[in-house]
Amino acid sequence: MKKFYRTKEEMVQDLQEERKEAEQNYVATVEKTKESRKKLIIKVISIIAIVVIFIKVCFGTIHIMSPFIYKQNRLYQAYINDELINVEVFDHYHLPIIPYLVSFDAINAQSYDYDGGHLQYEVKEDDDKILLSLVSYKCMADDYQVQLSCNAAKKNLRKIEATDVKYTHLYIRREDRKETVMYDGPMIQNITKYVQEGGRYHIRVTAEYKHVTSSITFHLKKK
Repeated sequence: MKKFYRTKEEMVQDLQEERKEAEQNYVATVEKTKESRKKLIIKVISIIAIVVIFIKVCFGTIHIMSPFIYKQNRLYQAYINDELINVEVFDHYHLPIIPYLVSFDAINAQSYDYDGGHLQYEVKEDDDKILLSLVSYKCMADDYQVQLSCNAAKKNLRKIEATDVKYTHLYIRREDRKETVMYDGPMIQNITKYVQEGGRYHIRVTAEYKHVTSSITFHLKKK
């Protein structure tokens, strides 16, 4: 219904009240929209979290295995009392696609028989201590620009010592009838007290860098 005003002031006052009411309605609508959107986001996140937890509980992490081997593996050299020992290395590359749920994996297994390397370490009578140490290398092309696979058969590789490797775990097992585990814990260098008895020992070191976990295996024998 059309309004009639006696004075100009009445008209201005009425317009101001209508504008104020419109602004209040607009603010209320915006707040209501924000609240609805917030509830919707919470619902979506909750559903996704439930689905992720369900998949994790039922299936664990889903590993998508590459049909190709991992081609940027490191070269490891193991020393016992400064003697170079031949090693077997198993590399497991795992790149998270969806953290804790889906990962892309590739593996590589390599045996390294070094010039001057020993098949196993023979404990000597005058060994007061048995000390373990490892060195890791990146293998580069001649121009140092491209990292290549560390294949022991390739003689023209340039080796650069890697400083990003962490040796996280050590496992020592005496290979007798009972397969006795002598040590299974954090990496240590002095393994003297774990190889007191005669026999052949299986030693495995776990190394980690970036998205790669490597198992380095070698042997020791004590008469």
